[in-house]
Amino acid sequence: MHKGKRRKKRKPIAALLFMGVLLGIVAYTVRIPAPVTMGMERQEESIKESVGISNVRLQVPLFCQYPSLPTGCEATAAAMALQYWGEEVTPEEVAGWLPASRDFYTCEGVDYGPNPEKEFAGDPFTTDSYGCYAPVIVEAINKNSTRCQAQDCSGEPLSDLFGYISQGTPVLIWATVDMEPARVGNTWTLENGEVFTWIAGEHCLVLVGYEDGLVYLNDPYTGQQACYEEETVEQRYEELGCQAVLVYTAA
Repeated sequence: MHKGKRRKKRKPIAALLFMGVLLGIVAYTVRIPAPVTMGMERQEESIKESVGISNVRLQVPLFCQYPSLPTGCEATAAAMALQYWGEEVTPEEVAGWLPASRDFYTCEGVDYGPNPEKEFAGDPFTTDSYGCYAPVIVEAINKNSTRCQAQDCSGEPLSDLFGYISQGTPVLIWATVDMEPARVGNTWTLENGEVFTWIAGEHCLVLVGYEDGLVYLNDPYTGQQACYEEETVEQRYEELGCQAVLVYTAA
């Protein structure tokens, strides 16, 4: 053993030089790359950013509309988004921000009623009412919130709304209860003479996340977070006219 080590140390200098040159030629021929530690770190950061964009879940507070607001899903959803930004407001208080509804009445055989794009149709504190659409919630928040602003994003594809979520901003969307197919509801005439048909099953939820074809929503109906396939949510969202409201901090 000892003799072997001595012989290894006593290799002629010329032989060592020859081996060094040979290894250099081989390295050049196969083009051995230099270490790319910085490049790998940047690649890992890029992957993490990519995962963050495709896998988002915002921690938005959960409220149930029952028992106080049996038809007040819109106000309850808005309260969730406002509380997310630190505004101490209850669903009942948000419901109080909504403009008072015109009464339903019949004149010369024609049924007249309120316009859900301008006011809440009915009373959110009762069980036999309807609801309201995106413009009403936008106006209510912008007039009454001390911390937040709202923007009507209606018409944007559901996939585009994910961009707001990835930036940390919750979005209210209109769909249906339990994502059941929308149905034709009652019909009445608006003050301007236009015939309006309510979409039965109308429901407002808070879009809080998405991941691998799944969409996560805070549901006022149950007070829990629900998960549905993106295709189903997209269908219901479109059936309700692609209505959406972005709620963000004004600070």
